[in-house]
Amino acid sequence: MQSSGIPASPAPTTTAKPAPKKEVATLSAQELELFRSLQSTATELRTRASEAGATADNLRAGDDHNTAASTAARQGKVTEAANHRKLASAAWAAAERDARAAAAAAAAAASAKRVEAPKPETTAPPPAVSNPVVQAPAPKVAALPPANPAAEIDAVIKSYERAIDSRDIGEMKRAYPTMTAAQSKNWEDFFATLRSMRASLAVSNLEVRGDAADARITGAYDYVSKSGASSRQPASFLASFKRENGSWKLSAVR
Repeated sequence: MQSSGIPASPAPTTTAKPAPKKEVATLSAQELELFRSLQSTATELRTRASEAGATADNLRAGDDHNTAASTAARQGKVTEAANHRKLASAAWAAAERDARAAAAAAAAAASAKRVEAPKPETTAPPPAVSNPVVQAPAPKVAALPPANPAAEIDAVIKSYERAIDSRDIGEMKRAYPTMTAAQSKNWEDFFATLRSMRASLAVSNLEVRGDAADARITGAYDYVSKSGASSRQPASFLASFKRENGSWKLSAVR
């Protein structure tokens, strides 16, 4: 029998272990970049849905997925967070479509209501009886006579004739723009021997083909040499003409 003075064996004591610390999950740089990209896309879609007229109820499904995505990201559940971001984007995109469809339907309904009321029928008064007015016929405008190539070509030759009389090579080139260098030299040498010159030329055998024409030019040259001798030389040559900008011009002398 144990003595009452001896204490009983003490109860074994245990030391409580500290609770393990929760480790905060961290995202890798690649995961963080992916998460931010999904977040940016989702935020843009929510903004567009809101601007299209989506209500808070329309946006709630996307908001719930967005909140779940943020929670999963803080817990390091990258795949779950990404899925919730995608679901949030899809929900907000659907909200935008629904809002735009509702706005279009409302606009169509408003347009259908803007139908003009039928105008009341009015009875037109009987036409007044009046004496018929006889209008004088409009004066006829005289038509311009058609262009006469023969007259215009004759005027071209008269201009060439006056240029010869002037004994000025510059005037001759204005009357005959395509004069060759050899022709110019022959006339210049001939004029140097003269005191005066008089040409008499006429157009014959004229053939017109659209904007081109050929004719035989006949006549004579009357001139006085520097020595005082008077001479008369018959003239006969072929000439070609072209119509440019509505005007006939001497284009060749053969």
